[in-house]
Amino acid sequence: MVKITVGKDPAMRGDLKDSFVAQVADDSMIEYNLCEGDILLVKADSAAVDGDIAVVSVEGAYCLRKIKYTADGRVLLLAGDSVARSRALPLKDLDVYGVVKGVFRAL
Repeated sequence: MVKITVGKDPAMRGDLKDSFVAQVADDSMIEYNLCEGDILLVKADSAAVDGDIAVVSVEGAYCLRKIKYTADGRVLLLAGDSVARSRALPLKDLDVYGVVKGVFRAL
């Protein structure tokens, strides 16, 4: 699960001008080194390439998943822990809101 904070910083330019921040709300991506409370810089983009970690919509909820495309035209949404559910969807059902480009973590 991910909490989305939509707001554009006027200081964001170039490649980051269409970005937003999201906060990781649980440890469902812990195996990809994304932890509860991390702040993510997400580039708004409806296309994700194989291996990207993206903010996607699954059953009306925003979540983070690693994207893996299959040869049969489906996409695997891979969770990063043993509890959260990974799933396969037809490519036409994939709703990508953005691709993670950076992580900020309090020490």
